Amino acid sequence: MCAALQALNDCLMALAVEGTGDAKGDFLCVKKLFDEREQIRQKEISDAGRHLTHAFEFLARVFGEGQEMVIFFVRTFGRLLQSEICQ
Repeated sequence: MCAALQALNDCLMALAVEGTGDAKGDFLCVKKLFDEREQIRQKEISDAGRHLTHAFEFLARVFGEGQEMVIFFVRTFGRLLQSEICQ
């Protein structure tokens, strides 16, 4: 399922369980859910950045800043972009 549709489904499920029928209360319920998802997303971004920094530092120390760095970059991000496009 698309991530956006999954997020909407999660909101509906949360409202079904915790919803009050009050617009303000339901908004706070959904906001809490999105805040939790955003915290997770920010941690994943931070982790990915740290891992990439370590990978690039390793490649630079081992191979220097030559074609190996370009090959690593193209293979890593080419797969990532391809998987995002195919979803």
